[in-house]
Amino acid sequence: MGIGLAVVRAVLEAHGGAFHIRPRAPRGTEVLLRLPLHRDPEPHTSPLDPDPRG
Repeated sequence: MGIGLAVVRAVLEAHGGAFHIRPRAPRGTEVLLRLPLHRDPEPHTSPLDPDPRG
């Protein structure tokens, strides 16, 4: 993986995304970049969940 793809990976992962690369026959490469539409600042908890602080 080159430095450019390393940067792409770091940015995507920092934003909750991912990427996949796979060869496509007979020539070429498919690159899939995924980013979430929304990113929650904190995980959601249900009012019925026990208090995580104990």
